[in-house]
Amino acid sequence: MKKGKSYREWIYKLGAGIHYVLNALAYSSVIVVSLVSFILNLIILIKYPADGEAYVKDIFNVLLATITLIISVAGVVRNLKARYRDYFNKLIMQQEDSKTALRASILQNISTSHTNSGFEWRDYDGQSYLVSDRVNNALVSNKNNLFITVNPKKQPMNIKQQEVVYNVVAKKMAEGKSIFNSNLVRLRSDILLSTFAPFNSEKYDGENRNNIYTSFSKKLIVLEKTDYEANITTNDLIYSRIFQCDYSDSYCGKDKTVDSRNTLYDLKDSPASNIIGVTTFAITSDGYLLLNLQGAMNDVNNECYVPSGSGSSDFGDLIHSRCYEPKELREEVENFKSGSYQRDEFDTTKNFKKFKREYKNQLNKTNTERAELNYLNAETAKLERKGFKKYASKMGKIWREYTYDFYTFLKYGMVRELTEESHIYERKSDPSKQKYENLTEHTRRKYIENTYVCGYIRILDRGGKPDFFGITLLDLTRDEVKDMFRYGHDYIIKREIKKNCLITDYNEISEQFYPSIKNIDKYPTAKDFIIGECHLDSEAAQKVKVSLQTHCLFDLLKKNKDMVFDYLSKNNK
Repeated sequence: MKKGKSYREWIYKLGAGIHYVLNALAYSSVIVVSLVSFILNLIILIKYPADGEAYVKDIFNVLLATITLIISVAGVVRNLKARYRDYFNKLIMQQEDSKTALRASILQNISTSHTNSGFEWRDYDGQSYLVSDRVNNALVSNKNNLFITVNPKKQPMNIKQQEVVYNVVAKKMAEGKSIFNSNLVRLRSDILLSTFAPFNSEKYDGENRNNIYTSFSKKLIVLEKTDYEANITTNDLIYSRIFQCDYSDSYCGKDKTVDSRNTLYDLKDSPASNIIGVTTFAITSDGYLLLNLQGAMNDVNNECYVPSGSGSSDFGDLIHSRCYEPKELREEVENFKSGSYQRDEFDTTKNFKKFKREYKNQLNKTNTERAELNYLNAETAKLERKGFKKYASKMGKIWREYTYDFYTFLKYGMVRELTEESHIYERKSDPSKQKYENLTEHTRRKYIENTYVCGYIRILDRGGKPDFFGITLLDLTRDEVKDMFRYGHDYIIKREIKKNCLITDYNEISEQFYPSIKNIDKYPTAKDFIIGECHLDSEAAQKVKVSLQTHCLFDLLKKNKDMVFDYLSKNNK
């Protein structure tokens, strides 16, 4: 610990201590006055006993002094506890040199599992994030399901976190932020290349076939219930320290996010909340992007240009998204659980040995790469089938409430955020009563099917928080979504005014823009794209702030533009 940093902490503690002692003395004066009154009345009662009504009056005075003393002691103790917390449990940001040193140390290290999957640190506008182009490519090209396992029990906050959350929330509210606690989803599995890789058949020859599920379970996406308060007391405090009341200890945020070597924890080992971020760019049928300008009251990315839908996955998404997962997947899982699935050549060793002999004969006759590839694919299919069967049989009854498909869960969250923030509605057949209504299940399913997961990062300044990115293709034109946004924005404000709220701007998005993606290759950065395609004047251009999510999605959109244009042309036909 540097001397300058220690000196500053000592100055803070000394100043806080002096202020606390002075306040304690001021509050204690109330006890002194009450105690003196009690003693005087007691002396009068004992040394100068009176008769009749005077004696009763003296007793009453003693009782009144006793009650006053008790109330004053209780009130002072309560106030001193509150002041104790106010003075000694304050959020202290690390000095800039310490924050810079910690960032530099973390940026030099990447865990072995992430390094093997091609992850690297990148920087945008002073924000660093961990990303892998190879993993992003796998997310786009993967056609198989990523199966999930859910732990619905929320990890309780420890005593230190409970002490910390009061000050953090109070600080954010004092800054005018909108704070809402809710049940969110914690990611407990790392998204690596091995997540998408097929089974290695050589590992399961002979006796090792019984260990197939062990390998299969390593590929499962583990999700857990958490909440926003757990996030702001772990991930968001990576550079912060909070001093405890006795000075001897402090709450250090980095302990929850990086290990002893200042390496960002793998998600499977991390004690932090690690809530899942879901973000999507929505593109209209005529090739326009929905770009939102976030309000000043938002806790994160306030007054920034943000994607069409951006937020965190709610735990309810796991329940609601099951209606939109592939029907074949749920039917297959339920069939395996009930034992009613149809057997094939891979279900018994005898049948598979017969298939293997036929393969060897074919290979000896033709000796072609295609014959060997057919065998390897069959071997992999057999192994995955066995692992999936064990997965289905091990799932408890409570799992039936949730989706089995990780992609569906992500895409449902993206579409939900999109409809909430960009006000995407269903046009009513009879607009005489009301112009729009909430999306029907059919339309929501269509948007989920037209959402493509294309990216994944971990944000350093949010303690390694995982964020997923997608692109959503709408069957609406620019003019239609513009009218929907105007309607939704006005509707929410009117609703809040009717509630007589003091603060009416609960609407997250203050304004919406519609840049064309036709000439997206002309612009090197998202900021240039916004200024150019939104036709901002020089004064407005200087105020443009682009969120990290917008920056990442802009790069992903440029990278996958051919796929997007291809889908748009097919949908328009």
